[in-house]
Amino acid sequence: VHKTRQAPGGSAAAALAVCALASPTVHGNSLLSPRPTWVYAVVSYDTTDVLKYGITSNVAPTNRYARLFYGLIGAYMDVVTPPLGLYPNRAAARAVEVQLCTTYIAVHGRLPRLSRRC
Repeated sequence: VHKTRQAPGGSAAAALAVCALASPTVHGNSLLSPRPTWVYAVVSYDTTDVLKYGITSNVAPTNRYARLFYGLIGAYMDVVTPPLGLYPNRAAARAVEVQLCTTYIAVHGRLPRLSRRC
């Protein structure tokens, strides 16, 4: 009979969590990613209303979406930078994105029009 060794806590999920923590690579979209990251707002030309907040680790953040996208929705990207430039990692940028989005909801009573979540 073959027995599988389980991580402390006794569950397969705990074993997977231990393996994930030991993994030397982190997916680029993970909040554990150490990549410097931009926070941005997609803003309407007509109304200056924020349509979406987001984060990107692209070197050129305005290339996050194609020019055609900006043209079709009549918008531009406004990059939100901290005093010293990029945010040091995705987790720090995500925290700012959530703060901006929840403030928007508090003022407008809804998500920005193109947002699916905060």
